[in-house]
Amino acid sequence: MKKLCLLLLASIICAPFSGWCYTFLDMAMGSQVFGGSSKCLGMGEVGLLVEEGPFAASTNPAILGWQKGTHISGSYKFFSIDDRWSMPMHDSFDALLGYMAYSHNSNLYHDGSFGCSTDMLLKNLGLVLGLTFTRAYDFTYDFHEEVRDRSTSSVPSDKVIADAFLRGRGGLKSFSIGVGKTAGRDLSVGASLEYLYGDFKISSRLENIDLNLMTCWRDSLTETEDRLVASDLSGMRLRTGISFRMGERLEVALCGVTSCNLDGSYKATQGDLLYFLSTKDSTGDFEITYPESYSFGFKYRPRNELATTIEANMTFARWKNSDNTSLRSLNLDNTYQFNIGIEHIFYNGRPVRFGFTYRQSPLDHETGEAAITAGSGVNFAGFNLDFAGKIGWREYRYYDLFDDSIFCAKPRYFTDKVEETVLSGMITLSRRF
Repeated sequence: MKKLCLLLLASIICAPFSGWCYTFLDMAMGSQVFGGSSKCLGMGEVGLLVEEGPFAASTNPAILGWQKGTHISGSYKFFSIDDRWSMPMHDSFDALLGYMAYSHNSNLYHDGSFGCSTDMLLKNLGLVLGLTFTRAYDFTYDFHEEVRDRSTSSVPSDKVIADAFLRGRGGLKSFSIGVGKTAGRDLSVGASLEYLYGDFKISSRLENIDLNLMTCWRDSLTETEDRLVASDLSGMRLRTGISFRMGERLEVALCGVTSCNLDGSYKATQGDLLYFLSTKDSTGDFEITYPESYSFGFKYRPRNELATTIEANMTFARWKNSDNTSLRSLNLDNTYQFNIGIEHIFYNGRPVRFGFTYRQSPLDHETGEAAITAGSGVNFAGFNLDFAGKIGWREYRYYDLFDDSIFCAKPRYFTDKVEETVLSGMITLSRRF
């Protein structure tokens, strides 16, 4: 059994960092990856206080100060998204009749993370050291639209005249090294330095162009692609936190993350498809600025026959000061994020966790993702195996990604409806020594 557990832990640690699926609203700056364990995910993605493992270096390093011994942990994540793009249908009096879906995409991706913490190396200084390797942001996105003939005189009237694709690939990996230290019986402080590095690619492509029906197409090509390739991105940011125990039942935490400037180089090939690029057929240097953020949380243990823990977090991020200079003006807004979770531990030691999270989008702060989470865990052969799932949903309006004028039809000046359903899961295998 121990050999099987060690093999499973090794496979999680060596899981390919192949990407975490995201949505169009996140392509400008990448989707932020949750840096906690399955326990935190099951409790609504909280992480300022209940994170007991080495992933504290990427959530709140002050928690490291409470830890004893050596702790290793590995996580495997999968993420599936179903997005549906629909255009509004009007009658001759411009009354809304309903919506017609023209693109429906489902994609599945996976990822992994690893962390370790120990109080042995810096024991003389009273410090607990933590290391975490995971993803911080991801640019993965897949969009496919079968472009139909808009002409009512064509036979058949819904003939496919082109296949349109918008894809994002790559992301920013994160390596965090942090320390935590207790200051008395009720206070712990910590700090971690996070190094971000990676690359990404955004491409837009038309395939299988029907030149007989697309008479306005200026080229004789049946395929075309525009792309932006960003490489050699790197930068650092600092995370600091405190954890204060106010008696046996209440604990509060504060955590701050500095802004981060990542420098890199880009190569852009621009036609008429990637309209959000700020450059055409060029190469050069550029910068991405990620925001500073401030988080507050509390953990409460009520008087209950069952061991129960409640945690709530709130995070404010200054996205207004962020930018991606390779793209046109983004007009990002500051955002708030709210997380709340509950854990019950039954008499047999089995935990049950559930939670809720709401996250605003920096590209449109009136649009947010709401999600419910649930999870549990088991202990066996000296290992802890935690697992959790998340179901989220979001609806927003956005202009058609491929304007109809490209396909010899009248452009649509109204926004389409985008509906997204998110399903994700995580397993975390850990061991204490």
